[in-house]
Amino acid sequence: MATVRKCEKGLLCGATCINKKYFCRDVLQKKLSDNLEQVVDVIGNADMPSIEGADHLAKGNYADIYRLGNGRILKVAHRDGGIGEFEIPLQTSLGSQGFALQVYNSGKNWFTMEDASSLKPVLDTSDPKGYKLFLDEDGNEIKLKGKRLDDITQGLITLHKQGFSHNDLHGGNIMFDDNKAKLIDFGLSRRVAEDKRAVFRDIRKLSGVVDFDDNGSKYTKLIQATNSEFEEAKTLRGKAKQDLAISEAIDKYLAQLNLL
Repeated sequence: MATVRKCEKGLLCGATCINKKYFCRDVLQKKLSDNLEQVVDVIGNADMPSIEGADHLAKGNYADIYRLGNGRILKVAHRDGGIGEFEIPLQTSLGSQGFALQVYNSGKNWFTMEDASSLKPVLDTSDPKGYKLFLDEDGNEIKLKGKRLDDITQGLITLHKQGFSHNDLHGGNIMFDDNKAKLIDFGLSRRVAEDKRAVFRDIRKLSGVVDFDDNGSKYTKLIQATNSEFEEAKTLRGKAKQDLAISEAIDKYLAQLNLL
């Protein structure tokens, strides 16, 4: 049952509060935008759900994934540091806006999130020879386009506006169905101020699994235009000239975020 209690905004919203700290998601989002450190201590005080009888879905390099009896997904780190420094706060923030899988509860090295069984990754991660795009009935590669592409570009830009990169944006970390697409796995996210080049990596990796056209949203058009500048920069002779052009394109992109 959701906790109903006045938060610091004075609202009786009825939303499930984050670890009984009574921060509604609107407040959490504002705090994330203002200063991430303010909400780090909000995350990590709950008791981890029992995995007895849970379905073990996957074993990664750093964490195990389970489906609990209530249908929610549990991610548990193998050891300290298995959950990225910014992973839970960022996924909570973007999940509350519909751009990532919604986080329900968390502890230091685990968190629960919404069931993603109706979604599939853009890249087929089961291929032992390496990740490949899924194929349609005619054998053509399925790439993100239309509304699903707009969902991801808006989510990525929202992340960048908050001052963070995804930093691991391969197609296996983009989930979609017929109506929507969401980002997952923020374990390697970094502050843009500490690594602006990660913005370049985010956009370049995304461009490899999407189908740009002229009808995209303002978010998609900005990502598309910035990617074109990156491609032009790579045609310059000499690494120093390429790096300078890429850096200038990143700065131009970051300056435009505040206009959206």
